[in-house]
Amino acid sequence: WSFGLFFLLTLLTAVLYFFHGAIITDRNRFEPTRSVRAHLFSLVGITLLLKAWGYRFTMYNLLYASGTSVVKYGAGYAEAHARLPILWIMMVLCVITALAFFVSISIRRIRYAAVLFVLLFIVGFIGRVYPGVVQQFQVVDIDHDDREGLPGLLSTLKFLLEPPVEEAAVL
Repeated sequence: WSFGLFFLLTLLTAVLYFFHGAIITDRNRFEPTRSVRAHLFSLVGITLLLKAWGYRFTMYNLLYASGTSVVKYGAGYAEAHARLPILWIMMVLCVITALAFFVSISIRRIRYAAVLFVLLFIVGFIGRVYPGVVQQFQVVDIDHDDREGLPGLLSTLKFLLEPPVEEAAVL
């Protein structure tokens, strides 16, 4: 809930600064004063650090997720091999982006922080799609192939393990 609180606080602060004219100048350029930029960027940085903390807790939550029909409790294949690495990437990217916002307080350039922020959204979108793709095309296909191939495998094993039937001698 702390992420949601800081996210809402950051949005409301940005809206208040916008309506007071502290963010956009008369020339319609994004030129906030140094104190406004420090305040907004520190709020964004803290919000991103809280989101990274949330991603860490989500990793632990994968252990208690109710699984699919194969895995009743805990992480299945898609969670362990697709979702967990994405959560690690998102956590590290949130920390790096937060540090970029903190560094952007003291330097005049916000380009690095903005590029990392956009990259965070792109990776977040990919992170939402990728586990579903893994589940659909790797896990479901493997389950489907096993069910299709099992009767053929069992009949082959039965044929190989049964003793040969001797035919009666014809007299």
